[in-house]
Parts: sequence; C-alpha cells; structure tokens
Amino acid sequence: MSRLHFELPSGAAGDMIFGSLVDCGANFDYVVHVLKKLKIKGWSIGIEDVVRAGITAKKIRIIDNSESVQKQLNEHKHSHDKGHKHFIEHKHEHSHAHRHLSDMLAVLDNPDLSLFVREKAAEIFNLLAEAEGEVHGMPKEEVHFHEVSGIDTIIDVIGSLLAVESMEVERISASEVAVGSGTIKCAHGTMPVPAPATIKIIQKKSIPIYYGDINTELLTPTGAAILGVLCEEFGKFSGGSVESVGYGAGDNDFDNYINAVRVIKYTKDISSAIVSDEILEIRFAIDDVTGEELGLFQGKLQDIGILDCYALPAVMKKSRGGFEVVILLRISDRARVENIIFSNGLTLGFRIREVGRAVLERAVEEVNVFGHPVKVKLGMYKGKIVSKKAEFEDCRKIAEVTGNKFIEIKRQAEGKL
Repeated sequence: MSRLHFELPSGAAGDMIFGSLVDCGANFDYVVHVLKKLKIKGWSIGIEDVVRAGITAKKIRIIDNSESVQKQLNEHKHSHDKGHKHFIEHKHEHSHAHRHLSDMLAVLDNPDLSLFVREKAAEIFNLLAEAEGEVHGMPKEEVHFHEVSGIDTIIDVIGSLLAVESMEVERISASEVAVGSGTIKCAHGTMPVPAPATIKIIQKKSIPIYYGDINTELLTPTGAAILGVLCEEFGKFSGGSVESVGYGAGDNDFDNYINAVRVIKYTKDISSAIVSDEILEIRFAIDDVTGEELGLFQGKLQDIGILDCYALPAVMKKSRGGFEVVILLRISDRARVENIIFSNGLTLGFRIREVGRAVLERAVEEVNVFGHPVKVKLGMYKGKIVSKKAEFEDCRKIAEVTGNKFIEIKRQAEGKL
C-alpha cells in the first residue's frame, strides 16, 4: 500500500498541505463535494497553478463571498502566477464571527464525513484550542479562533484529511520543519517566530524544527497541528518507489527558496519488509531510587514519545542493589530526554551512543467486535502478517461497556485478521 512523506524546507500552513496533496493526486472533486455538505456558509474554494522559485505548485484559496472581498479578488493580479483557475461556489453568507472549539467540533457531526476524518479533525481542533488556551491562560473551550481564521481552518483541516483519505495511504511521515526566523505581529503584539501557539504544538507533538535563513513565519499553528496529528514519524525520507509528487504553494515567492510543501507518494518493497534506521541509546546506573520513583521517571519519558525505556536489575558498588536504565530514542529527541534525566536528579551523567536497528513493517487495521471498533497493530515480514496485537484501551473500553471478557474481545479482534 502507498505512503506519504512531506518535505518541509519552507515550513507549512494548512492550505499548503492541502494543495500539495491535491497536486500529488488527491481527488479534488471528491473533496469539494464533501466540503460543500458541511454546515458552514459564506465561503468558496479555489485552486490554481502558481509558480514558486520556478516550480509550478497548487495554491488553495478559501474565499469569503462578501461583496467587498469579491471585489478585491477580482482586482487582484498575480504577477508570478500562470495557468487556469476555477472556483467552486458555495452558499453566500458573510461570516467573520469568531469560533470556539464547540463550533469547530459541531461541523464534524455530519454523516458524510468518515470516522477517520471526524476523529483526526477533532484531534487537530482540540490540539489547536489547547495550544491557544495554554498560551493565553484559559480553558480550551473558551478560546476564540482569531489567530487561525475560523472558516480557513475548518476547510484546510477537513480538506486535507479528505484528500489523504482519497489517496488510500497506510503511513505518513515528514522531514524536519523549517519555522523561519525573526518576529511576527499577532493579535497580542510582536512575537518571535515560531508564534506562541505554534511552538506549543511543536512541543506537544515532538515535531523536530530548525530556523533557517528566511526572515518570516513559515510554520503556522494549523500546519503544525495537521502534521503533528497525521505524521507517525519525522526524519529523512526512507526511500521507496515514487508514484507521484505534489507541491502546495505558500502566499509569497521567495528569491532563493521554493515556498511550497512537497509531498511524495511512494510504495515500499514488501519483499524485504524490514526498515533500518539510526537511533540513540542512553544508559546509566542508579542505586538510590524506589520502584515508584523510577516509574514516574519512565512516565515522563513516555509522555514525550520515546521509543522505549526499561530497567535491568544490577549489583552496584559495595554489593548495593540497583538498576541499569536503558532508554531508546530518536536522534531529534535527545535534548528533551537529557533535560528530563538531569532535571529529575537521577544521575550525574550517562553513556550515549548511536545504534542501528531493524524493525518489521507495521500497519494498523480496524475491526469490529461486539459492535465496537478495535484497532489491531500488525507486524509484517515478506508480505505476511507475523504478529497481531489488539489495542489495549479499545478492548478495555468495550469490556466495560458490553460486559464481555477482555481476553475474549482481544482474541476476536486479533482473529479477524
């Protein structure tokens, strides 16, 4: 099955991600057909070919249908743009009202949206609201989506998810993300790049970033949230057979950089079904902590998404009992893991080395057990399923709701694949 990899040397915004997916082969007519069924009014969507650093890319435009905006649109000239464009009109109703999280989530209560789109969109909207809420010191339910224009955000998020859905991919990854540099003007004053909400999302989703040479904001909150929710991993393109490539344009045309998101649709050779990459291994020994303290430390590491952490019994100096702690992590997570280790005062130092690893191809399938969905993680070798593991939380919730035994739910879920 196909995969997607986003390359982000000029950051990302919601419309750039959406445009890249369409350029890569997503079914735009299908996406628009579903978007037009959403319970929001006062917008039109446009797509056109533009040029960014000499490369043709797709530009998505969400258009307010008010008379003043339409007039500006008709008068606007795109000096660097070429090709044809068409706009799909929607119902005319002027709407600039600020939206709350509940308004965003209400749009998802629509039978025309699949479970995948509803769940992922809800996760993205909640992530945006949580980030804004933490920045401004308020509950996420009270946040006004003023920094991320309401209609634009809804269409960019749901449109991107519908585009992904139409492409039928099994896994999504991305490169490190350029965030730009300098300062930007927000509703609350001049701020350094990345914007406060954006860097909150970067922190929450462990997105690796770099600043680069472009003196402007490159990564928006919506772009960060979409990537953080959709991408299973960040790093170099792991390679494969390229099926198609798409470019999604940003607003400006930079002199020396292509202001676009590039997405690659590709397939992996399932005959090998083994992925090799480089990770870090950290080791240190301790003899003055309790099991509960060690468990708390491991929980903090798991919260930031490390690969694994375990403790081996050890006999220390003077025959004291202790543990050797082993942490496996992505290279991009090194600074945050070091901070947790030292801020908790567990050790004065540790050993660290770069190691290779080989892992089976993985996939997640969803099955139905007693009328409820259960995700099952699969490990595959040479095109064959060699391991199955039903998601614990899914099985636990079904056991509580239905009264059936946990082990029976797990057995049925894994037995369907």
